[in-house]
Amino acid sequence: MERPEDARRHPRHQLPVYVEAPAWEHSPIEAKDVSAGGLYLTVRGLPAPPR
Repeated sequence: MERPEDARRHPRHQLPVYVEAPAWEHSPIEAKDVSAGGLYLTVRGLPAPPR
């Protein structure tokens, strides 16, 4: 049986990722599943209110 990871078009990597997001400057942003097709971000907390 084929596992979901084996069926993906692009291989996944664990790489350091820099994200510039001023609204979330005080909340940790974690990147997962980095590939040529995109990446998955997890943000904890709420964005800062607009100025």
